[in-house]
Amino acid sequence: RMSLSDIKNIVAWRMAYNKVLKDAAEKAGTTKDPAVQKIIESRLSTAAGLLLLDRKTTECMTYDKTKEHYEKTWEKNFKGTKEFTLIAITTTDPNVVQRLMREHMNEEDLKAVLDGNPGTTRYMYMESRPQSLFPPEISDAVLAAKLGAVVGPFETRGAFMLFYVKKVDPTKKKEFTPEFFETYKETARKDLINTVLQDLYKKYSVETFDVAGSPIDVFNIGGADRKEGKDDKSGKTKKDKGKKSQADLLKAKDDAVVGSFTNGDKKEKVTVSDLKKYYKVDSLLDEPLLAMAQQFNMEISDVIEHAIKLLVDGKVLEQEVKHTKYDETPEAKDKLERIRAMEIAQQYLNKYVSVNKADIKNAYNKFIKSIPEEEKNDNEIAVRMVFFRTREDASRALQTILSGDKKFGDMFKVALTEKTGVDLGYLKRRGTPPELWKLIKSGASGACCREVVEIDGSQFGIRGARFGIVYVADRRPVVLPSLSNPQDATYFKNLAEREKAIEIAKEKIQAGVLTVNGRKVEDWLSNREFIDRVLAMFIGTPG
Repeated sequence: RMSLSDIKNIVAWRMAYNKVLKDAAEKAGTTKDPAVQKIIESRLSTAAGLLLLDRKTTECMTYDKTKEHYEKTWEKNFKGTKEFTLIAITTTDPNVVQRLMREHMNEEDLKAVLDGNPGTTRYMYMESRPQSLFPPEISDAVLAAKLGAVVGPFETRGAFMLFYVKKVDPTKKKEFTPEFFETYKETARKDLINTVLQDLYKKYSVETFDVAGSPIDVFNIGGADRKEGKDDKSGKTKKDKGKKSQADLLKAKDDAVVGSFTNGDKKEKVTVSDLKKYYKVDSLLDEPLLAMAQQFNMEISDVIEHAIKLLVDGKVLEQEVKHTKYDETPEAKDKLERIRAMEIAQQYLNKYVSVNKADIKNAYNKFIKSIPEEEKNDNEIAVRMVFFRTREDASRALQTILSGDKKFGDMFKVALTEKTGVDLGYLKRRGTPPELWKLIKSGASGACCREVVEIDGSQFGIRGARFGIVYVADRRPVVLPSLSNPQDATYFKNLAEREKAIEIAKEKIQAGVLTVNGRKVEDWLSNREFIDRVLAMFIGTPG
């Protein structure tokens, strides 16, 4: 969060930074280097495609066109459908399932069952949700049920999901007011981006494939015919496909084609090699892609298909830029010139910043010295958390664990499926919220902390929950980084390069800029903390 004044200062500093480093790059001949030119033109081509996509989408975002989009969406997806008001229930306990599966149950009886099993059972109110939000097997069951019935169970990742039917109403068409326009336009934008891209896929005869060569629909990744437990045309379940796909990913050849499109009279191919270069990985099972699968709770095969889509999207947008000559329009030229200046500055630093072993050692020593002594002698603590919306719910659940009635592991397994649980891995004192560190520091390994912690769950990716049960999985002595570790050595090489880049940028700015926002550049540069922070924003993080 920054003030308007801070934003103006950073914008002014970016302009100064880009200007002086661009001038320095041109004087040094950096911009004449064919390799540098190739990198810059590639980045500009990608940027031009994204600018064009934004423009095409924005053209469709007028009040009247957005209203027209809503009208068509209503007719296609919502007219004649229902809205469901439900209580969604997730449990790992088969006995709870049996107790809930009665012909009719009032809400008080239902809540008594749910509240009596907090360790294995979670529930959430769903108010007026459109029928189209649910898979056909669930919406069909709800429509066929009486009010007050529980439908299910539907299996999901080792748990059972059920729905208590409170109300089923006809879907009401909303009045398209200026207020509704503001809330609806982002929904429309996402849909319109896909519409624009689908039109371009047709225009350039795009085909997309998985790494095994089978055609895929990248606009329906993980679609209805691929839900877990439901057979697709091959007779494989999604779980089976996931296992097979990992094997395919490991043995995927670099020349395997994952996409193709027309480029004039030619057919261009997109390969696994292009995909690896785009994501800067050596294997399709490298950490960045696996981390994405874990973060978004997706199959790795779906992550790779999404990666293929993003790569092919970029290629197709580049084709459209060439075809329409959008990059030659005054609107695009102005924006691309600013992007070019940023890229030239970065390439200049990339070419002329070099570090030796002494520089790397200095960066390492500086980092180690910055760690407080008490932290060096401290522990790293492995933590898992389950979040609740109210302190009462969290306290009730914690009590069932402390009394031995429930196990944290069972509760955590359910919470992961509902995205209310998170494995934080090993935490250090630095960077951990103080209230959480104080609690886990005194907690016993292999047990829940005996107090509920109040902490904003959104910082861990869990929105709308502020009360957590904390489980200390393990603790170990702090392991300090070492230059003998290749990963640490790479990090400190990058850190040393960034520090040298910041020093070069400061020298060039001091030599070429008199004032920034009316203040002498020498005055700015005397505030080392501010300048280092601002320039680090432009230069990027280590690695």
